[in-house]
Amino acid sequence: MPLGRIHLYWLLIAIPTLLLGMASARLLLGEEARLRALARRADAERAERLAETVRGLVATVKQDVLEQLVALPAAGYPAALGDWMSRDPRIRNVFVWTPGEGVVLPPARGGTAEERRFLQRYAPLFEGEVPWAQHPVAGDGGLARAGPASPERQARVALDQLRAKARPAPAAAPPPYPTAPAAAPVTASRADGSEDRARLGGLPGAVAVAPADANRAPAAEADAAPAATPEPGHWRTWFEGNQLYLLGWQRLADGAIRGVELETATLLSRLPDIFASLRDPATWLALRNGEGGVLVQSGGAAEAPGPIGIVVPLAPELPHWEIVCSRLDAHSARRPMLLAAWLLLSLVLAALVSGGLLLARDAAMQRRDALQKTSFVSSVSHELKTPLTSIRLYAELLRDGRVSEAPKQGQYLNVIVAESERLTRLVNNVLDFSRMEQGRRRYAIESADLARILREVADAQRDRLRASGLTLVLAGCDAPVVLPVDRDAVEQVMVNLLDNAAKYAAGGGEVTVALHATPDGADITVEDRGPGIAPPHRKRLFESFYRADCELTSHCTGCGLGLSIARRLMRGMGGDLLFAPREGGGCSFTLRVGEKATREAPA
Repeated sequence: MPLGRIHLYWLLIAIPTLLLGMASARLLLGEEARLRALARRADAERAERLAETVRGLVATVKQDVLEQLVALPAAGYPAALGDWMSRDPRIRNVFVWTPGEGVVLPPARGGTAEERRFLQRYAPLFEGEVPWAQHPVAGDGGLARAGPASPERQARVALDQLRAKARPAPAAAPPPYPTAPAAAPVTASRADGSEDRARLGGLPGAVAVAPADANRAPAAEADAAPAATPEPGHWRTWFEGNQLYLLGWQRLADGAIRGVELETATLLSRLPDIFASLRDPATWLALRNGEGGVLVQSGGAAEAPGPIGIVVPLAPELPHWEIVCSRLDAHSARRPMLLAAWLLLSLVLAALVSGGLLLARDAAMQRRDALQKTSFVSSVSHELKTPLTSIRLYAELLRDGRVSEAPKQGQYLNVIVAESERLTRLVNNVLDFSRMEQGRRRYAIESADLARILREVADAQRDRLRASGLTLVLAGCDAPVVLPVDRDAVEQVMVNLLDNAAKYAAGGGEVTVALHATPDGADITVEDRGPGIAPPHRKRLFESFYRADCELTSHCTGCGLGLSIARRLMRGMGGDLLFAPREGGGCSFTLRVGEKATREAPA
């Protein structure tokens, strides 16, 4: 088959296979994307479920606290507030604010640091700078803050300012309350009639809070004249130093406001159990405050193992707080799929390249075999024609009576016999090669004396070798060496080796045939003093149809089967045929005959 056609067939196989591999890799990547989308959807549902649970928890606490606040009796409420705070861990601080009197604290509270921080924290509220009712503002959610704002807060405020510039400015309104001096003392009255004065100006970042005055103007519509009946409770979110505080309050019928501040730590203490109930080994869930700090998390890692993929805000219950989610295997899960896709493509490419190389190698071998067989046919034709021509020529001369001298007639008859033997050897080689190729060669194994076989072969080939200028020398053939062999096979191997010596070592002096007994059988060595075999040709010496292309073989007849058949015959009997260059020049062939032989041809 032409090499170009083989390449065409390889391309017809390679291109669809490559396309199939690329399609498979694309399907793998598509499946990976689908699985990632499903995982992200599941994470989003889990985060949303967690956010709903947290919002529900906070809303429940707010409602319960506000209901208890509203249910307190109107008489003696400062003491009732203090008693409630001592019993309920959810309450951090309680207070009563009365216009004209200021803040009234429970009798159990002393002038502690927490009290001063509480007064400082809500100074703008108690001072009247901020209304009690929380009015939503675009972009701010109605959140009152004190102290420096976070970067996120500053960004939102800047955006609100830009939007406000595009709208008409409202008419200026007078401030609801005059601002007290920076170092003004704050009077905190107590239910037992005592008063504590704390100067907040000495505290870091403190804001001076002045007591409310009855003559002051109201802070807002929600701070108007006292209502006739108590109002329902309200909640206000408050920020100080980027910390979130929750303040519940109620305006009474006499205009006083009583309120409570929730303990955020108590709320957070209930969240780990909620997070644990939604734990997933592949998902990292966390509650993050407005500064980005992680308050509660699940998933083992203290920080997000990868980019935050899902954010669920907790407003309005916990403004600026959010539930965040990150996949623990966001990167590691992608690598195996990519690796599998690349491995698949690599295997496809490797298979295609290997297949192409094997096809090219097979094509080259077939081409070489075809050339060798063509050369073999040509050589066999020549080998058959040459002895037949000699036989016919001398037979016709004897038939026609053209030769009357007896010596010449004997010479012509000897040529006919020699050429007939040559023709017989050639035909036997071809037939043996055909049978061995088909696995039909059988061996007649029997005990035989190798020394006797060698003497008989030597007697038959001595004249032919002498005609080639060679002297045949036998060594070690006096004592019998009996081994199980196929007599005909041994004779054919010896004839082939001596025939090669007559062809290639003609005029080389002598040919030595030596027999050596060994523990495993016997070795038969055939050595000559010919030109030898060049190293590049030694590896292929026993290949079928192989003949070295050199001056030595150009003038010698042959078809390249003699040594190949000889080695196959020896290995078929359980032995071997080896070659080695002879020291001093020439060739040395060793026939190794073992003690055990088989009647079957080698597979």
